[in-house]
Amino acid sequence: MSSRPRRVDGEPIRLRTSAEREALGAATAYARTHEHDLGTPAEAAYLEALPDARREICRRLVRGLLRGRPAGLPDAAFVDPANPAVPDAPAPLEALTGDRLRSLVDPDGCRRLAVLPFPSSETALIAPIAARHGYDRFRFVGPTYRWSSTAAGRDGENGGRLAHPVDLVPLLSGEDAFADADQAERIRAELAESVANLALARLATPVLAGEIDRRVDPAVESPLEALARGVPSADAATAFERIVTDGHPFHPAGKIRRGMTAADGLAYAPEFAERIDLRFVGVDREYALETRAQASESERGRLTDRLYATFDGLEGALERAVPAGRAGEEYAVVPVHPMQFHRTIPDRYADPIEDGRVVPIPDYATPATPQLNLRTVVPYATDRTADGPLPHLKLAIPVQTTNVVRTLSPHAVTNGPQVTDVVRAIERRESLEELGLLAEPAATCYYPPGGPHPEGEAFDDARHLSGLVRQLSLIHISD
Repeated sequence: MSSRPRRVDGEPIRLRTSAEREALGAATAYARTHEHDLGTPAEAAYLEALPDARREICRRLVRGLLRGRPAGLPDAAFVDPANPAVPDAPAPLEALTGDRLRSLVDPDGCRRLAVLPFPSSETALIAPIAARHGYDRFRFVGPTYRWSSTAAGRDGENGGRLAHPVDLVPLLSGEDAFADADQAERIRAELAESVANLALARLATPVLAGEIDRRVDPAVESPLEALARGVPSADAATAFERIVTDGHPFHPAGKIRRGMTAADGLAYAPEFAERIDLRFVGVDREYALETRAQASESERGRLTDRLYATFDGLEGALERAVPAGRAGEEYAVVPVHPMQFHRTIPDRYADPIEDGRVVPIPDYATPATPQLNLRTVVPYATDRTADGPLPHLKLAIPVQTTNVVRTLSPHAVTNGPQVTDVVRAIERRESLEELGLLAEPAATCYYPPGGPHPEGEAFDDARHLSGLVRQLSLIHISD
């Protein structure tokens, strides 16, 4: 298959940011492996995905500006595209006449135009709106336009379509919308990374569609049944999570995975990875916080007990790993994401590993499918446990998605089982037969003496080596 030039509006598609350049190699390798499903030359597949990814992140950012109204920005004006009466203030709106607005934007398909001024740069953004839903959730149509009163015209330096969300950062900086230059640069990097990751993730859509075509007969199965059976995963529900490529629908940096490279994404993100290797670490019980909900007939107590009951051979693997003279029963077991196991555990816990407080289990791993949030996984190991369908395991990972690094704090380890007890008591008292509780019955984390540890290194040590078990929704679905 021969390559051909990729163009948008007559211009070649270029890699605009370091994030896009860094993702190109991983994207090309993935596209080459799945060239039959993508139907596009390997290198071209990622380039062709970039314009739509840039447009989508632009929309999320502009939508956030319209809804959030950050300090320093004037309010947006909303005008009728058929008869646009633009306010005279603030600058540069006095120079944006209705005729000029109509020359920029095709009014077909949009009900309103949002006009957001940036006075310091004498620039305005124009976003065509197809619909306005509750809580000011705007559905845009077509591209967002950038107009400047100082540009030579539609094709001037500051005229025409908004090509990339990072182009908005200087405009926002000019209005003092950021706390400082560091925050502006961080937002710019997060927007750039979201574009790169979204373009990469969307390559998975035709690949997963090809999996469905090869594994099921659409003539005899409904689309939902075909998807549940055709997308490889540990259970049917997780198959639906694997097809979600676009991340958080409103957050401007909804595809950020800071701390995870593009190659890591191919290895561990659900749209690409059917399974990852779930790992385990032993923690001396003198240095472990183990919590559990109040016992019932169907529960097996601590997280360690549940893991032993679910994963054959895990208890023996711990016995082989503990230091000489120590017994496996002296240790709690924490489920660990493979990224955490190989990158974070050896360095952060070097001293505890040296003296036997923390014991990575080197010769035991079991397959699991990652869910949309990356850190929750569904093991393949068995179909059922003593509690019913195999539960989900929530892990700590050293990766930021949206605004938070997705570790698991000691507060979550404490609160999950306690809240489970509280909600179960309400459920029993009120006879809420239609309420499906997704219990978090047990959790464990590394917990040095002298706690609680609300911040600092001890808090970080606790939140990076932690895990909990959560029941899954299938227990509430009748056959």
